[in-house]
Amino acid sequence: MKRISLEMKVGIFFVGIFILIAWISFKLGNFSTPSGYIVSVLLKSAAGLNDETPVLMAGLKIGTVKDRKLENGKARVFLTIFKNSRIPKGSSISVQSQGFLGSKYLEIQPADQSNGYMNTGDSFPEPRSAGGIDDMTAKMSEIAEDIKAVTANLKQVFGSEEGGANLRAIFNQMGRISQSLAQTMEANQEQIRAIVTYVQRVTQALSIISTQNQENMARTLAAFPEIAENLRDISKNLNGILGKNEVEINQSIQSLSSATKRFEDTMSSVSEITRKVEAGEGAVGKLVSDRETAEKLTEALDGLNEFVQKARRLRTEIAYRGEYLPNDGGLKSYLSLKVQPKYDKYYLISLIDDPVPHPETKDVHTEVTQNPGSPNQKTTVTEVHQETSRSEEFRFSAQIAKRWHDFVFRGGIIENTGGVGVEYWAFTDHFNLELEMFDIGTNVNPRLKAQTNLLFLDHFFVTTGIDDFLNRYRNPMFFVGGGLYFADDDLTILLTRVPMPNL
Repeated sequence: MKRISLEMKVGIFFVGIFILIAWISFKLGNFSTPSGYIVSVLLKSAAGLNDETPVLMAGLKIGTVKDRKLENGKARVFLTIFKNSRIPKGSSISVQSQGFLGSKYLEIQPADQSNGYMNTGDSFPEPRSAGGIDDMTAKMSEIAEDIKAVTANLKQVFGSEEGGANLRAIFNQMGRISQSLAQTMEANQEQIRAIVTYVQRVTQALSIISTQNQENMARTLAAFPEIAENLRDISKNLNGILGKNEVEINQSIQSLSSATKRFEDTMSSVSEITRKVEAGEGAVGKLVSDRETAEKLTEALDGLNEFVQKARRLRTEIAYRGEYLPNDGGLKSYLSLKVQPKYDKYYLISLIDDPVPHPETKDVHTEVTQNPGSPNQKTTVTEVHQETSRSEEFRFSAQIAKRWHDFVFRGGIIENTGGVGVEYWAFTDHFNLELEMFDIGTNVNPRLKAQTNLLFLDHFFVTTGIDDFLNRYRNPMFFVGGGLYFADDDLTILLTRVPMPNL
């Protein structure tokens, strides 16, 4: 039978893989994943939010971001809420951040449950945006202008000739008021006499009352000596306390005097600083008075804000993967770092420890001559296969990847050789199929590796597959395994829990 060529084998394999992917997609398309219900919110900016951004209520995770779309110049963010989490209608939502450089999340403030609960298609009211650094700078500028105006008014009132004239006018007005009061008393002497007469009548009435209550008043007066004695005792005790603590009291008075002097010096310094700020001297003066300096500060703050926004969008992931090879009895280990600046592209770096090196085969050709020197001399060529193994067990991979919908295409260095790979993701990125081809250009078939991965519990995954199944010099390597991975949010939490040494 004619041997199937290498190109035919590779073509049949790829056709089989894509038929399998299409069959799985159509087979599973009629089943709905238990992802809950979908609601949305309209934000002015969705910067820092991705498809894995958590949604929290009362500090607990109740969902994740599903999708983002542009709507009338704003971002419509769709949220997948777990089916066992009910959100009351009228609840509000806001974008929060974990620390200064921490990642963002969505926080829900629940409303009263009397209005019912939100369902698929409902939307939150648009949240009120929080003030940024630019708003704070503008408010500080307004406050500085107000302070400048107040100090200018005080200076005009107390420090100028006009202020002195105003004070003299106030004293003159007070003199006129006193003179007017005297004239008023002279013009109303009859009324004043009537008031005095009324007071006399009141005192007579009080005298009558005191006469009728002489006994009570006598008892009250008799108690006065005892009260006076108590006052003398209190006075003696107070004198004793003052005598014993005379030094401390003097020190307190001196401290109060020093504090008063320091307060006067401080006020003088504040007055000098205010004068320099008004004159535009120093950094603060230039910031308040010089528009160019304020514009440079604004540009610097804008650059810092842009840098912080890029740092928040950067997503990193560290993963460990182990593949057990039953036929060879070894464990192949991967330690990977995934850097994802955007949702649709990422960079992947891996260190691999392979206990079963991939074999390298050489073809040795030998010529055999039969009946030499005779007319029937015949030369034949025989092919001898000699198999050797590579010496390196520690390998390195560095790849770049691009995603289109549910497919990911990547390429670069795979286990010390050039290679490419393709992935298909399903079930909200919790299940995928992978195919890699590398070690291309040697005298044997390229190395093909097919595998499938299932992710669960947000940090773990299991894997199974077959490696090097086109190598005609050895049997395919089946493997099973698993691993765990941590995203940047998880690494932030872990690093905050690590005890730091006291320096």
